[in-house]
Amino acid sequence: MINDNKTNYISNINEAINLLKNKIILISLEPKTLYIYQNEKIIITNVNLNISLSLDEFKTIYEKTTFYIYENDDEKFDFSRDDEYYNWKHK
Repeated sequence: MINDNKTNYISNINEAINLLKNKIILISLEPKTLYIYQNEKIIITNVNLNISLSLDEFKTIYEKTTFYIYENDDEKFDFSRDDEYYNWKHK
C-alpha cells in the first residue's frame, strides 16, 4: 500500500537515502517501483527492472524522482533473512 497522504512525499534525494538507510521502503509511481537499501546498495525493482546501484549512481539517476513511503501492514520485510544470500561469496 502506498501512503496516500500527499504531504508525505519525498522529493529530496538525500532525505530518500536517509530513509532507505533506516530500513524504510520507498516507492515511485511512474512506473511503480520499489527501492530498498541493503549492503551499501539501493535495490530497485519493478515489473521490468531488478538492479542494484551504488549510492552515487542512485543519486545521479534518481535525483529528480518523487518517492513515497511504502507501507504494508500485512507483511513486514525481514531483511535479515536475505543476509546469508547477499553475503555469500563464491570460493
